[in-house]
Amino acid sequence: LHDQQAYIETKLESYLKQYASNSPLYDAICYVVLGGGKRIRPTIVYTIGSSYRIPKQNLDSAACALELIHCYSLVHDDLPASLMSLISRSTLSPNPREGV
Repeated sequence: LHDQQAYIETKLESYLKQYASNSPLYDAICYVVLGGGKRIRPTIVYTIGSSYRIPKQNLDSAACALELIHCYSLVHDDLPASLMSLISRSTLSPNPREGV
């Protein structure tokens, strides 16, 4: 499982560099997405794909997309509270950290 998480982290980092590196929010996005986590959703994508003998690299986009949507949902859920709080989910909230 640890190897799978490391693989997913590498893919997420690569996707963010490819698609978001020109964004003024790049550092905030990286903070939210690459801040650790179990990466259960992408692991499920890869597990289901392997049961159908789909090559892992063919599943990277779907696995990363699912994890990015999950990260977005966490920020969106916490947004009203994080505007008033310095700490969210035991870490510094993205808004105060990025000076918003």
